[in-house]
Amino acid sequence: RDASQAQLVADRTYGATPAERLASLARAGRITKVAHVLMLVICAWGFIYPRPYPLVLALVALLPWTAVALVSWSKGLIRFDASRNDVRPNVAALLITPGMVLMLRAVSDIHLLDVTRAIEMGFIAGLPLLAVMWLVHQQADGESRGWGWAMLMLVMVGLPYGGGALTLADVLLDHAAPFEIVDAAWIARCGRNGSGKIVNHYNNAHP
Repeated sequence: RDASQAQLVADRTYGATPAERLASLARAGRITKVAHVLMLVICAWGFIYPRPYPLVLALVALLPWTAVALVSWSKGLIRFDASRNDVRPNVAALLITPGMVLMLRAVSDIHLLDVTRAIEMGFIAGLPLLAVMWLVHQQADGESRGWGWAMLMLVMVGLPYGGGALTLADVLLDHAAPFEIVDAAWIARCGRNGSGKIVNHYNNAHP
């Protein structure tokens, strides 16, 4: 951690003097802690008692984008994930936890007829978030990330977030007229045909 702090203190991106750079690090740490507390409150709200339903789920869905905004605003002083012995704070929980909550809500609240289709569409829906994360990371941090990092983010962030958010949005934004269940009355008539055999006739009479 000493080496990480020394590298940060020498970086003029975060202040004109070493004291200003350390102050920027402390401020980033405080902001990250507040963001984590808000995330825990909102995610617990969405998981335990999601009322009003659309509002709570919208707040949960905004959390990963808040994490992206914090990393971009801090110019890399706040990281997406944690590196060993790195003094910089990270927002990994803000990326992972909301997607898990959305996925759990979708699985518990909605009966999915085609799970495979939901996974496929969730993969596509999660790509914009992952693409913006990649761009912000390249601009803010400059550290090269391999395909391993991208696949990890896809599994832990993109799929749960995209699948959960898309499934819930599909239901909440569906304004189609609900199905109407109508009781139908059946009338039975008994008679004889031309050959003298008894024939039963059943007619559906709408009430």
